[in-house]
Amino acid sequence: MTVYNKAGTFASPALLTGKKQNWELRLRDGVGGVNIWSFTSSGGPTARDDTLGTPRQILDLEFLANANQTPSGDDTYHGQVTSVMLYSETGDITPTSIGQDIAAKCTELSTDQSQIGSNTFVLEPFITAGAGWETMASILARVAAYGDASYNAWAFYLLESEKAVSPNGLSVLAFAQQPALTSFDYAIRVDEENLDGPILIKKDRKSVRNWIAVHYTDYQGIERWINPDQTTTQKDTDSITTYGQRDYVMELGQISADSAWNAARRFLAQNKDPKFYVASGPITVKGWIRDASGQRIPASQIRAGKRLKIENYLTDEVATTGAGLTFIVSGTSYDDATRTCQITTGVPDSLAMFLAQMALRRGGSGIQAPTITLGIPPIPG
Repeated sequence: MTVYNKAGTFASPALLTGKKQNWELRLRDGVGGVNIWSFTSSGGPTARDDTLGTPRQILDLEFLANANQTPSGDDTYHGQVTSVMLYSETGDITPTSIGQDIAAKCTELSTDQSQIGSNTFVLEPFITAGAGWETMASILARVAAYGDASYNAWAFYLLESEKAVSPNGLSVLAFAQQPALTSFDYAIRVDEENLDGPILIKKDRKSVRNWIAVHYTDYQGIERWINPDQTTTQKDTDSITTYGQRDYVMELGQISADSAWNAARRFLAQNKDPKFYVASGPITVKGWIRDASGQRIPASQIRAGKRLKIENYLTDEVATTGAGLTFIVSGTSYDDATRTCQITTGVPDSLAMFLAQMALRRGGSGIQAPTITLGIPPIPG
């Protein structure tokens, strides 16, 4: 397995020596011919945090006899190193830093990183499934699944080359928070003349989850459980009162406790209430659509990542007259001959995809997976 974290951190080295003995415990860069650290006296534990000047694939932990001596056989003289963590970066490992590394690594993508937004949530340790040849797309999906420190949903997606500072014909990797549905970019009414076909909206109460337990493995290989009996932030009492307790067990693999808590809280925030979805298929408009200011724009210019508001549908559901319903546009398909644009709605959920992948990796162990809405990742405006 490949450890994807900061460079060269070793913790808690300790050396026990006795009288008339000459021993040394050290971490050595054999290629550079230098010691990262060295102890020749007894004591400990002493925490270390060392950053390599030059990256190395191999470092040596050595316990040396610096004199002709006969140690006792009772383990009186020994070197001990515990809680070792090796990182592959000198800075914090965040969704942004991982996205930047992948953009730089993939020759199929532009090396431009100007569209990768700042997400400072620390993912340490973050371990890729190197033994299974995990794809870059899978790594990005797992990273996006954690959202940010405020439990917001984020997405990786591709933009056209023209979005790069210096376009070169290659797609640009982008990373951004899902746009909030408190505003909108396009608007339609169910009785509007440009609407081609009916719209059927349904409310999905079956997918509500309001009591979230987490099963994960920490960086020391120890299996851990976190449930709402330990931390109330993993359940929503209002949702439980309204819909009954809806349990969900998240299988998150090997991550830190902070990442596990964050994933659980983001999942809870996203699934504690019922969701609306368009059951009749893509929404089709002909010729034009209104923007937020009421101006008509050509149907050919509708694009994914914008927000579509249905102004006069189910206003009583949100208890606000005229509020309507707002969706993310996750995909568009324009037909020039008919001047129609098919609009697919619904946010592709990286966390849902990640959980489904974890279930499949465990051979269908009965882990529930939420409904996944597929489509083009959103392009924030």
